[in-house]
Amino acid sequence: MRVYFVRHGESEENVQRINFGGEALLTEHGERQAAFVAKRLKNIPNTRIIASTFVRAQQTAKIISECLGLPVESSELFVERRYPTGYAGEHYDSQFIQEYTRQRKENGDNPDWKYSDDESFNDLKQRALEALRFIGSHSDEHLVVVSHSIFMRMLMMCMIFGEELEPAVFRKFSHATPTANTGITIADYGPCVSCGKTHWKLISWNDHAHLP
Repeated sequence: MRVYFVRHGESEENVQRINFGGEALLTEHGERQAAFVAKRLKNIPNTRIIASTFVRAQQTAKIISECLGLPVESSELFVERRYPTGYAGEHYDSQFIQEYTRQRKENGDNPDWKYSDDESFNDLKQRALEALRFIGSHSDEHLVVVSHSIFMRMLMMCMIFGEELEPAVFRKFSHATPTANTGITIADYGPCVSCGKTHWKLISWNDHAHLP
């Protein structure tokens, strides 16, 4: 199985630096980005699109689906990292978000730390592992998955390290791996030629050559 992970197009949140939770809409530029990536995927024999339930991912998936002629399967497994109540609607420079960010950094090596009702590192990791199992349960040879920047990083790290992934490793990977809106990350899932075991293999990261 080959999976094309696509980050959603540019959203209001990306431009305004305000957290809209799951309700942020694509900008006009984001819609154009989604159209570009759809054309890039058109000649690949994809058979299914799976998308985060967040609005910006759903809009991106809809534009891709109209170009590819494929239905969209929605799943909450692929939403962005869940932040604490009160985060939505706040500007990234607000006192609330700055305080949350400060505390998260201070507790960065504690995989179970939470500010309140947000996802801990372990919560996010376990959701990513479940998402990978969910993808692996499909029989399709080619899939498109529309998701989000932080969660896509967690997916890739879980492919490599599985349950052994630790916060410090994830932080280093995140700092070194920027993701463009509608960037494509490709991964294969199947038996290893040498050992015969089924596993994930990262093929490419954040390919956005389709963008002008």
